[in-house]
Amino acid sequence: PETDFWVSQLADLSVIGALNSGSRVVDYHDGDCGSNNSQNCFNQGFTVPPPPQQGGRWPCGQLTAKGIAMMRLKGQLIREKYCNFISDIDNVTQVHVQSTNIRRTIRSAQSLLAGLFPEHFVNVDADNQLSSSGELLPAIREVLVCHQAHGLAFPDGLDRQLFAQICDYDAWLWHQLYGKMEFCRASFSAGVQRIYTYLSGIPEGTTTHKLSLFSAHDNSLVAFANALQLQVPRVIPPYGAMLIFEVFRHRVTGEFYLKTLFEDDEVTFARDLTLRHVLIFHRHGDRTPVLTSIGSKVQQTHEETDFWASKVATPEQIELLQQTAKTIGADPSQPPTIRPSKESQFPYGLLTQKGVEHMTAKGRKFRERYGDFMGGNVKTEDVHVLSSSVPRTIESVQSLLRGFFYEGQNTQIKVPQFYVHTYTHNVLAPNHPLQVFNEIELIVHDDVVSLRSKIERGAMEKLSLHLRECLGVPEDQPLSWTAVRDALTCREAHDWPFPEGVDQKIFEQVTVYDTWLWQRLYHRKDFCHGAFKDGVKEIYAYLKSVVNNQKEVAKLSFFSAHDNSIVALLGALQIDVGAQLPEYGTAVTFEVHEDVATHEFYIKPLYEGEVVSFVGHHNDPFCPFSHFESLALEFLTVKA
Repeated sequence: PETDFWVSQLADLSVIGALNSGSRVVDYHDGDCGSNNSQNCFNQGFTVPPPPQQGGRWPCGQLTAKGIAMMRLKGQLIREKYCNFISDIDNVTQVHVQSTNIRRTIRSAQSLLAGLFPEHFVNVDADNQLSSSGELLPAIREVLVCHQAHGLAFPDGLDRQLFAQICDYDAWLWHQLYGKMEFCRASFSAGVQRIYTYLSGIPEGTTTHKLSLFSAHDNSLVAFANALQLQVPRVIPPYGAMLIFEVFRHRVTGEFYLKTLFEDDEVTFARDLTLRHVLIFHRHGDRTPVLTSIGSKVQQTHEETDFWASKVATPEQIELLQQTAKTIGADPSQPPTIRPSKESQFPYGLLTQKGVEHMTAKGRKFRERYGDFMGGNVKTEDVHVLSSSVPRTIESVQSLLRGFFYEGQNTQIKVPQFYVHTYTHNVLAPNHPLQVFNEIELIVHDDVVSLRSKIERGAMEKLSLHLRECLGVPEDQPLSWTAVRDALTCREAHDWPFPEGVDQKIFEQVTVYDTWLWQRLYHRKDFCHGAFKDGVKEIYAYLKSVVNNQKEVAKLSFFSAHDNSIVALLGALQIDVGAQLPEYGTAVTFEVHEDVATHEFYIKPLYEGEVVSFVGHHNDPFCPFSHFESLALEFLTVKA
């Protein structure tokens, strides 16, 4: 039945006849096809090309009636766009058309011509030079695209949201694949060479056509765009997608210029960008628990207190960290703001020995990535550091600095002591009561009801009852999913046993649900604005100062904060990293790049070293600073 359906979608033979009446597929033809004797054009000799390939088992892989109509319309739109230019074409030899030897690309070119001109010739490339030779199996995306285009139902279990995710992921895979120059060169060098030779013939005078069409495939476009490093959307080109090159000649100087458009939007070739600044916004390292009591059955004991006391950073470690960077206030003349003090909370909420080692190792990783950028003659003013006023965040960024500039470095290279700034108002920690973590589920209750299924809610209610029983939390008190997750996270990291009745599977379920609750909470603009507007303002203002006066600011900056600081920052700037909470040491990095030619600035955001994107700018890893700025100001101007 499905085969019959696809047969029914093919064009009527009369439509194919109409296309063939206005154009012919030839290998080479140099007859006089001028307007004066165009009626006799098809009676002249030509070399018969090899038979076109089907491009799939018939009727699959064929251009449909819908495809022909769409390409004809595209031809009409091109005619409208370039009407004045096309009106000067009085000889059809001024138009060059080339296609791969796949039947659907030939039909597509003929359909375009039907929208442009009444008679034309199509030069087929017997070596199929316009088609990438990398054979990608269409698999599920291709099947779903065809189903959607012709109104067929998706298979059971697949909906439009999943279809969109499949398309996004497959597009990412395609661009990653063709973005590898070795693969792209091996699969499409002939196609690039053909088009390059054709375009370079224009200033040389060997190419005399006024209009040319090259009909190919989706992966041909992806390969070509990646080969030329064109800044096109990172998508798989839809049916009929067009990459247009407009060639201009300066009337005075005679120089030639190229303007490139993808689907009518102007695109540029690879920019000449230089890195100006790196801002690293990170979470502190591994720490001892903050919340030590959960219900009546999980209470602080002398044994557990002694255990955690044995895990905190050693005096020897702290001494090295203090030699690396000195903690100050807003400037060197002011004393640091540190609260709560380590003594008042010992041994809880403190950076561990493991945390120092982990953050030092992360510093070495950052040096691998940005060491060349910093160079060998580093001065104190080259590095700006701001920390939350909590001891564990201060010691964490000192550890990062130790790893970046001291650990494993050539001892002959002199490294200065850096400054860790602290503010009396701790802008890097979201400003809300600790009680919020006990009541997140109540605060976002409307989202719980509207966004989670009845089955999901039932599963969490069942888990809640079990945890209340295991931990001794009475029914008249809210169950703090965050407190449970935090306690279990610390215990797992240091091999301290879970409470009786709690296992690894329960820990994972709690983590997934608490992650969802946190994201719902901090993605509420009104809540996030009230809690973290000062933090966003600090980051935005600092990056703005880099752009406005890059020569007088540091090259590298660290902002040492907390897990909810990162979640709030991501929510405020609308950066999607998926359903995850920042683990110890997680870093959001903002690279600031400047275009050497235009002096425009771009932000490249990374999450744990992987490129992520701001909302509204998914197609290019380098986001214009103006777009980042608009998102920051949109958040900062939210009315409470």
